[in-house]
Amino acid sequence: MMNLLDIISQVFVSVLGCGTVFLLGCKSHSYRRWGYVCGVASEPFWLYTLIYNQQWLILPLTIVYITGWIRGLKNNWKGI
Repeated sequence: MMNLLDIISQVFVSVLGCGTVFLLGCKSHSYRRWGYVCGVASEPFWLYTLIYNQQWLILPLTIVYITGWIRGLKNNWKGI
């Protein structure tokens, strides 16, 4: 049985994940860069979910994603 924090975490993963995909697909740079913010914001929820459900093989993928989100933040928020 799932606990409440696991359900909340999965809701945030879903909402922020959809927001990330939607925003990164925008033509407008001002919207697109917010996709990286959503991506970074989703990572703590990914980490909680993988630890709670002991899905350790997702950990390397999470590290790759957070690295990509941080690179995207650095590249898209310069000079603001």
